[in-house]
Amino acid sequence: PDSGLTARKLGEEPMVVVAAPSYLDARGTPAKPEDLRSHDCLLFNFDPSRSRWPFCSQGRRTEVHVSGRFTANSGEALGMLAVSGLGIARVARFAVEDDLAAGRLREVLPGDTIDEGHEVHALFVGGDPIPARVRALVDFLADRMGTR
Repeated sequence: PDSGLTARKLGEEPMVVVAAPSYLDARGTPAKPEDLRSHDCLLFNFDPSRSRWPFCSQGRRTEVHVSGRFTANSGEALGMLAVSGLGIARVARFAVEDDLAAGRLREVLPGDTIDEGHEVHALFVGGDPIPARVRALVDFLADRMGTR
């Protein structure tokens, strides 16, 4: 309220666990969430819970404590590290969608639903009324995320 900024929720993006085929060929593919404990995981460096990845496996919530040698502060960076074969990343699907489609990454543990997604918001300057060009952009983004 004190910033003069306006936020609008655009949607929620599911999280996926991904790795490069080269990493999986060299280290093996985890068969269950607990197997991640023995893998190099790529972690967000700004999230205090970055080393606990939540899953909902067979209707039961579990958290797996993971570790790794590399951290980054964006999903795009974690995706690039994963494409390079440096480990397994847990990121928002939109950050790695192209790499999944091109085969540069594979989804790991696709049968285990990850228990949470990340909210995506538009944050902009402007109060009431919102400038038409800003409203048009935010409406367009909301349409793309399916929340309009």
